[in-house]
Amino acid sequence: FSQDCFEPCSEDFIKSQASGPIINSESNSYQLITNSSVFSIINMDNHQHLGEEGASLGNNEAWSMDYGSFHLSINNEASEILSDNVLSNYRLALNLDRGNIAIVTGEIIVRFFEKIEVEEVANDYNIILKTHYEYNNTAFFIVSDHFRIAPILQSMKQDQRISSAYIDVIDSINVPN
Repeated sequence: FSQDCFEPCSEDFIKSQASGPIINSESNSYQLITNSSVFSIINMDNHQHLGEEGASLGNNEAWSMDYGSFHLSINNEASEILSDNVLSNYRLALNLDRGNIAIVTGEIIVRFFEKIEVEEVANDYNIILKTHYEYNNTAFFIVSDHFRIAPILQSMKQDQRISSAYIDVIDSINVPN
């Protein structure tokens, strides 16, 4: 993968930006970087790399790098970036156990004890049902407000209908110094 880093590009800088809510998964804890953005580098309409179009993703960036098909950035201030390629529920996070950067997708993966009406769960928690796999009683839900992920996840772990609930994370992203 290609890496583009702009100063400051250090683990210390990234760690200093992790000031959002802490989300506990099955094996790790993540602290959100609320002033972060994740973009898809690939424009799905014509499959062009954004860099080839000469598009600037943001002059508000304090730090950025490309990772696989993602453009990761930490902005100077929290702002909503309007773009077809922004993955609005995705946020960068610091893996507090390993000290590396991760992407929290804003999705919670839930396995149920038995077949239930998953739409009821979506309504109960005011979240969006993304996908439901009836054959193994598993569903993916989207939490649009990243500040609500931790409390929803905690409540789901207490829910009698749910055997397990965890966040969807893209982990182990190495940041060059």
